[in-house]
Amino acid sequence: MQFHIHEQHPSITRLQVHLPGQHQVTFDSDEDPQSVLERAANERTTLTAFFAANMDAGTLGIEARKYTYPEFPQHFTWKAQTKSWETRERGFALGRMYYVGLAAGERFYLRTLLTVVKGPKSFQDLRTFRGTTYPTFHDACMARGLLENDGEWQQCLEEASAMQTGHQLHQLFATILNFCSPTNPAMLWANFRQHICDDLQH
Repeated sequence: MQFHIHEQHPSITRLQVHLPGQHQVTFDSDEDPQSVLERAANERTTLTAFFAANMDAGTLGIEARKYTYPEFPQHFTWKAQTKSWETRERGFALGRMYYVGLAAGERFYLRTLLTVVKGPKSFQDLRTFRGTTYPTFHDACMARGLLENDGEWQQCLEEASAMQTGHQLHQLFATILNFCSPTNPAMLWANFRQHICDDLQH
């Protein structure tokens, strides 16, 4: 009957979140692997095109650097044919980054940075804060104060190690790892492993 069955307003632009060189690539099973690798290396995603728009020396770049990645589709339109962003002339759209859980590690911290950093020109630029380029996205998040530190878990284990046995510390440490999402569990382990393992010799 030619009635509209479905309408979406405002329109949603899905924004990819991937680490350098880890974007999705589609290919034919009969295709030469070398040509797939070459094509994948040069392929542009919504994220890499976002960086490219910010690098632009003209008016596109000046305007692009005012916004974060999720804000971008409100002011720019994604052109799937050319795989590039163009200035939005009409309409309105919301940007929605794909969900990334904490268990994804560096990709989670990359996504966190993309929500607050305006106008990054590359993955490296995204890891740079106040003139310092950090080795990981996690470290960049910590420097910006986007993550809680492990001070409360450090204090908790310090107090517990003074009065609890190794077996009780095992359980406490496992509970912290499972339910509290410490930002640096390796450091907690290094600081308290002597206390946690003090009953192993028995």
